[in-house]
Amino acid sequence: MTPPSPSRPLFPSNAFVHSAYEHCARICIGLLTSRGEMAPQLFLVGAPARGNDAATSKVASAGEQALAAFHADEAGARQLQSWIGQLLDARQPQGQALAQQLGAPLVAVHACHVLAPAGSAPACAPGLQPVLHADGRAQCLLLTVHTGAYSQSAWIPLGRDENGTVRLTIAPLPPLATDA
Repeated sequence: MTPPSPSRPLFPSNAFVHSAYEHCARICIGLLTSRGEMAPQLFLVGAPARGNDAATSKVASAGEQALAAFHADEAGARQLQSWIGQLLDARQPQGQALAQQLGAPLVAVHACHVLAPAGSAPACAPGLQPVLHADGRAQCLLLTVHTGAYSQSAWIPLGRDENGTVRLTIAPLPPLATDA
């Protein structure tokens, strides 16, 4: 697939968006379980080599230090959304460069290890107990998928099995505005 023309962006299919979410969720689960923690992540997923399977895509990640600056305060968080939009826009220099490197369409997946307000986190998979912070908030991964047209978020709760090992089960991405 060739990069989109600067005047006409190419948007990913819903199947590819869901696949990119699941692929990046697996990467995050691996990072979290191997390190015990996870700094904020941003994955940029290019066009798949086969069908809508993001596992066959080239994937780039933004540096953890760069993302830390966006997570330092509320002003940085507001700038993050704009920066992601520029990365996904083939009319912007950053978007053109990424489309050439990764192929278009691009999907960005932003992931954070967060504390969900008490009672708001989704249930853990059967047989797992939620991993709670001292104040009762549940530890989760929050993944937000960004395309050039929309974004959608999903919470993945951390759970412990009977041996105390942290386990995560990928939660389904809620329906996209364009899902039929």
